[in-house]
Amino acid sequence: MPWVEALKNPDGDFFAAYSAALKAHGPMACVEAAVIHLTPRVDWAGYLPGMPHGLLGLDAALELRPLLSERRFHRLLGLQLHAFAMEGRAKRRAKPSSEAATEAAFQELLAQAAPDMANIGHKAVAAATASRLWQRLGQGEDAGRALLAWARFVVMAEPVDRFWNVRMARRLESGLPSQTRVLGEAWQQAFAESMDELGLVALLDQVAERLREGPSTEDLLAALSLAACDKQLAATRDLEGKTAWNFVYLAALACELPAREQPEVWGQAAALVNFFPAEAWLNDPWSEISTTGDLLEAILDGEPDRALERALGYEDPAEALKILAEATCLNDPGFNHAMQILAVASAVRCPLPPQAARRRVGALAKFLANTQGQDYFGRQVERALEGEVPSEL
Repeated sequence: MPWVEALKNPDGDFFAAYSAALKAHGPMACVEAAVIHLTPRVDWAGYLPGMPHGLLGLDAALELRPLLSERRFHRLLGLQLHAFAMEGRAKRRAKPSSEAATEAAFQELLAQAAPDMANIGHKAVAAATASRLWQRLGQGEDAGRALLAWARFVVMAEPVDRFWNVRMARRLESGLPSQTRVLGEAWQQAFAESMDELGLVALLDQVAERLREGPSTEDLLAALSLAACDKQLAATRDLEGKTAWNFVYLAALACELPAREQPEVWGQAAALVNFFPAEAWLNDPWSEISTTGDLLEAILDGEPDRALERALGYEDPAEALKILAEATCLNDPGFNHAMQILAVASAVRCPLPPQAARRRVGALAKFLANTQGQDYFGRQVERALEGEVPSEL
């Protein structure tokens, strides 16, 4: 199959092969082939303790699909498939899992990954991504075995970091209320503001106290997201991408991690948000009067202040999120870390209350404006995609 050969040996004809496979078989077949043939070939061990984001980016592209035109989605998917195909190869192809993929197998891995914050939580995000991508691909056997083997390798790999988890668990030994309640935006804001003012030990004490108040998952997620927005807004330009990882981990925490069975992961998340440095602001940018306008133009022109202002001007943050999704399609993944689409996809997957949702689209708009790059490969995809392409067969 030409597409499989293009995946194994990406060259100047890669995007032409992608376009042909798209026309003949549809996007999900292209993704499934990539998962089956590339996942065992990538040198995952060579990247440790880090991780390339090609595979994570494929799942994110599929998450953004409903927000994009067919043309934009095909462009974005082609870029991520190329990024995945270009990752470093191991000398020997890994063996697929001898165990058939099941939901229980992925959930077991996720439970094992949850306490481990090595590489700022990549293990848990990887396990959640593998499970979700397997579901998106119709639970196919070959894709499932490849994804399960990959997720198990990532979760079991060194290093292991349970520092925050152990210390948070000690603070929760006395137990938590059996019932939760919605505490609202004032509680969320107060908790968020305290996170940036405390050292790690005091922060974990504070999280334990807050958990004993019986907040709902919505309250906890909103508070952590508000704090993550403040960090993102205050991030230096060189740390924009790394700071945006907060949103990716928080989405995994809310949607996949066993927070009810392991409430100490909320302390991990707070410690992660607190970990990233931030510059002090002389005023409160969230309280400024915002205006509507061409948000996409502001992002593509690399104007973070204008992008922030225009994103905050949307009465419905979901409308701004559609524009952010489009913006992620229009430049190549930087160093194959795909942080733009990972962060925006996490916002799509993880709804927030109105105040936190509004601030998140503002923080993400500022991030996207500050991380615009070249579109060399994007233009190659566009040229290869000339003509009509069916959405699915």
